[in-house]
Amino acid sequence: MTKLADIKGITKPVLPGLRKLGIHDVQGLLLHMPLRYVDETHISEVRELRIGEQAQVEGEIIHLEVSYKPRKSLIARLSDGTGDIFLRFLNFYPSQIAALKEGTRIRALGEVRHGYFGYEMVHPQTRAVRETTAVKQTLT
Repeated sequence: MTKLADIKGITKPVLPGLRKLGIHDVQGLLLHMPLRYVDETHISEVRELRIGEQAQVEGEIIHLEVSYKPRKSLIARLSDGTGDIFLRFLNFYPSQIAALKEGTRIRALGEVRHGYFGYEMVHPQTRAVRETTAVKQTLT
């Protein structure tokens, strides 16, 4: 069998991580199943969300503020027409404030939690989109 070290693209620093996963040869690499997939193929409406589920929502930022209670955080309020959800960022940069300005249409992916003002996602993956931006067709 071909050794993992002989495969182009698998460098010496990567090998210990593969061994830790129990992958020692090419067959093990081919048969390795990921722990979970992230489903970006469906956009949920805010009114359909349930606490504890991983969901992707799309909407417009209708309010953005930096809050100092209980600790410094960036809070964006996203509306999709069926309801609102808050996106909370505890560690943020000025570039994130600029990217999440009011009126921006974004897609957010994260775990739905119950927050101070209702449903929220803490540190969701976000990206700016247009109404014509297609949804991914495969699991990632």
